[in-house]
Amino acid sequence: MGNQEMVDLLIVMFCLFQLGDKFLFFDKGGSYSMLDVFTLRRIESLMNGYVHEKVPAQLRTMVKLTYEMKGNELILTEERPGLQRYQWDRMPIARFYWEGDQWQVFASDDCSSWNPVEVIVPCSDFEDVLEQVERDESGVFWRERD
Repeated sequence: MGNQEMVDLLIVMFCLFQLGDKFLFFDKGGSYSMLDVFTLRRIESLMNGYVHEKVPAQLRTMVKLTYEMKGNELILTEERPGLQRYQWDRMPIARFYWEGDQWQVFASDDCSSWNPVEVIVPCSDFEDVLEQVERDESGVFWRERD
């Protein structure tokens, strides 16, 4: 096995480094996270269920929700059919960022910049902040977009 193959193999595998009482996980894309594997899988399962239930089956050809996790960040996105056939236009909805043992929530503005959502207090429970995004009491997530 050559050096590059060995490096590729190591990147594909989860590499674990202990930093005090924290663990640093690298995924196959080279991103890292301070979240443990159990928590990452729990969030992934929660999000898979959420995006499946949020959009009724009969509407999934017109709109879908997707998410992407990279390192300490999860971005929830809405997709709709684009002008070109078989292409979907993506509109970011919410950004969840894990920092200092808490999830912080950001909303996308009309210029695709991320702004902190002041009414959602950072907390350690991802499900709690996702529920607050779903309720959208401030009207910054589920709004009509141009």
